[in-house]
Formats: sequence, structure tokens, C-alpha cells
Amino acid sequence: MVVFKFPGKPQDNFIKRLVGLPDEKLFIIDGNIFTQPLNQPDAPWQIQRKSDRQVVQRAVWQPIYHSQYYPLDQGKPSLDRANAYAWQFPWQADDADRFKRVQRTWLAYDGQKPATLQFDFQSMLKNQINFYGRPIGWYPYSQLDFSVGNIESIEDVRIAINVMPKPNEKNKAKGVGLTFQTTGRTDGLRPVPIRGTLNEDGKISISTGPPLGLKNASDQQWQVRVTDQIQPLPTDRATALEFWYVDQQVSLWVNHKKVLTWDFQVPMDVLKRRPVAPLYPALSVKIQGMPAIITELELDRDLYYSSRPNRSSMALGGLYKPGANRQGDPVAIQKDQFYCLGDNSPFSHDGRYWGSVNPWIEDRLFAGKNQVTGLVPRELMIGKAFFVYFPAPHRLTATSAGIIPNFGDVRFIH
Repeated sequence: MVVFKFPGKPQDNFIKRLVGLPDEKLFIIDGNIFTQPLNQPDAPWQIQRKSDRQVVQRAVWQPIYHSQYYPLDQGKPSLDRANAYAWQFPWQADDADRFKRVQRTWLAYDGQKPATLQFDFQSMLKNQINFYGRPIGWYPYSQLDFSVGNIESIEDVRIAINVMPKPNEKNKAKGVGLTFQTTGRTDGLRPVPIRGTLNEDGKISISTGPPLGLKNASDQQWQVRVTDQIQPLPTDRATALEFWYVDQQVSLWVNHKKVLTWDFQVPMDVLKRRPVAPLYPALSVKIQGMPAIITELELDRDLYYSSRPNRSSMALGGLYKPGANRQGDPVAIQKDQFYCLGDNSPFSHDGRYWGSVNPWIEDRLFAGKNQVTGLVPRELMIGKAFFVYFPAPHRLTATSAGIIPNFGDVRFIH
């Protein structure tokens, strides 16, 4: 996180994420950042992973659904009562008899036979309706902006679950096993199913299956990518488990520690990579073994840097409609220049959409440069952001602006 003088209006300070560095070319492809060394056109494009630093990736996950948050009124967001609806639990069981709701946010698995919870994105679309009866997408910043177009495709996701095994005399299983599954383009072509498995005996593995839609596909076509052994889940307390598919990396986590990782690089020309399809991945969690209590069930998506032209011009550095109809060019970041993006992907006022540069700044700091708009010269960099103060003020009255700091939200940036 950096603070800099805005090149278009240098009396204003901006705070954004530093994404592009000097002497590299940068492309935004399917919401992720790819770079290539400047002046090395034959070098491969490499994805820039946030997941290599856990604290960074955890900070940018975008919640889709967290079971611990539940609408107390069962959900009635419409001002028009004729459009009121019943809130739906988006995780659908293939065998509803295997699960019982213990509390509003807890599920009890009976352990009689394996059961799967599948995430239903259509129910989420029904749950997320604004006052005008339109889907609001996944960005809380933009929920009051009704010019929002299509929802961005979802590919990079995190599934998290808290599981507490409950052994009993009737069930002789030695533990609880879980299988997480999503879909992704690990080879750059068609999506394939991807599994992260934790067996009852503690054996863990990551595997991929045959491409979706392939006729006569069988379990024999699944390929184990990496495997290991850990301790089985304890039966006397809850364990936090996570499955990440993000930035061309698949990983399993136990109590917030990474226990297994599989990295991959798309082997084909990334600039010709097909768009994400379908719009949403097929997500599921399978549980088997002894009875267990599920205390939390979460689904997040990765921060997605949009390259859709949502203003009068293309996003700088954005690759829109990849493949044969590719549009867009990389941003070439030269010496002593930087490229910065914001978290509000569809509408952030960041380097993708800056339309002009202050003439004084352009004449003195961009003289002789090929790319002017969208970049921050080193001379305008102030420094690293280290303190969160916004949203800061409390309101003095219902109608007045606040001047009292909200100390509960003031914190350091790690």
C-alpha cells in the first residue's frame, strides 16, 4: 500500500496498491496480474502471486458467503413487500437427511454415509437483490451504482470450514475425512475439476480430473498432483480447514497453516488463453467418517482487477475478450515509474482509467516517455501506507459530518 501525489491533480494524495514495478510489462488477465521483463518480448508471461505471502492474500479475499452471518429477519430487502423473498441457505446437500441444523449457523453431520454440500450460486443471486430487484454483484462498494454491468467471472476461490468430530459408539469410524472440489483452467484450455482431500487417517492430496464435458470420463482419469501425511483431525476440538485455488496455485490449510501446495504455470500462450467459462465454478465439500459439527462454512473469491471498459476507454494494461478477438495492450512501465490499482475493482479511480496528466507534471516528469497516463513517476511517490484511519469519523448528529475519530477501526497495515 503506497501513498502518492495523483499525476492528474498533484495537490491530491492517493492511496493504492503498488502492482507494477519499473522495467516490466504488465497485463491484467482474468483479474490477475501477469508480468514480463521490459525489452524481453520472448520471455514468458508470469503470474504474480499474492498467495506467496499469506497475510496479503488473506487481506484481499472478497466474502461471497460466511455461514456465521445470518439475516435475523430471514431477509426482506425490498421496499416493495410484493418483492420480498425468503432467504436461502446456499450450500445444498445431496442428501439432506445427513445434516441437521443445530443452530442458525451450525450443521450436524450424522456420519451414517458420505454426504456432499454443493454451493448454489443461483440462490446467492436471489439473496443479493437490491431495492430495484437487480443483482448487485460481489462488490459492496458498488451496490448503489446501478450502471453495473455483468458480474465478473469467478475462478480463484477459498473454501473454509470448521469441523468438530463427535465420536459415538454406533459409528466405528476412526476420524473425519473431507474432500474440497472446484473447477479451474489448470492447462489454460477447458476447466477441470480440482480436489483437495484429507482422509480420516491424515493422508492429504491434491488431484485434478478430466476436462469438464469430456465424454466417458472416469475416476481412473484423475491425476494426483501432490500428496503428504499429517495427523488425523483431533476429536476433542474444532479444526479450521481451508482449500485455496488462487493465482495458479492450489493449497490445503489446517488451522491457518499451509500443509500442501501445488503450483502450476499455464503451458500455452497466456495472451491467447480462453475466457473463464462457465461464469461460476462448481464448488463442493464432501464429508465422511464419524459424526461431526460444522461450526463455520465460508466461501471467498479473490480480489479481481477488472479490465472491462466500464468508462469511455479501455482499462490500461487490461486484456479484454482473450483469444482470437483479444483487445488491449500491456502497460510498459519504464525506469522510475510505477503502476497502482485500487481494491474497488469495477469502479476504482486508479491507473487503469486515468484520462489525463497535469500539464506541469507531464512536462517535467514524463518528458520523452511513451506512456504518460496511468503511471506514477518516482518523484510523486510519498511512501508506504502504514496506518488505517478510514472510515474514521463518528457523526455528531444524524445529518452532520463527523469529526470524532472511530478508534475502533484505527489499526496498522501489516
